[in-house]
Amino acid sequence: MRGKIRENVRDPRTAAKLMPDYYLGTKRQILDNGYYETFNRDNVTLVDLRADRFRRSHPPGAHRDGATTPFDMLVLGRASTPSAARCCASTPRGAAASA
Repeated sequence: MRGKIRENVRDPRTAAKLMPDYYLGTKRQILDNGYYETFNRDNVTLVDLRADRFRRSHPPGAHRDGATTPFDMLVLGRASTPSAARCCASTPRGAAASA
């Protein structure tokens, strides 16, 4: 798996962030063709929130400890277990949504 990531992701720092820190098969596997190649695009940035804490999100982008990153779309990953999903349920709303 690590060799496949190194082979498909051009930037060694990005590839290192994508390396799994668990044994193969113990968590959900990425089965999509082209997933790792996505990180080679100029308009895609991988932000490691373990190293640079997310503070808030509002125009013009995501504000972290180290910088502000402008974005058109923000994709967040969450726990995939049903019990964690119930515990952490949220309703994302856009800036124009009313409460």
